[in-house]
Amino acid sequence: MIVKISQTQKDYLVHSLLKGKSSLIAELEKGDFKFGKWHICISSDCADEIRDLCLLKIQLSGFDENYRLTILGEQIEELADVFFEQ
Repeated sequence: MIVKISQTQKDYLVHSLLKGKSSLIAELEKGDFKFGKWHICISSDCADEIRDLCLLKIQLSGFDENYRLTILGEQIEELADVFFEQ
């Protein structure tokens, strides 16, 4: 599958969410930057793993005390949607 993410999203994935997950980071590094977005061809398994990590991060720190999505939670939710294969 091909995913399209911004530089900011890629930076967040590489430097925060996927920190220490070198195989997933290597997959993201194979992309091409075109028209202001990274176009990255990844396997379904890789996309599933990244999406699962996004959803876990939302559960752990994406909500405020009233169980509303925080700004970070919204950004991570958007990333999770990008890695959802239809």
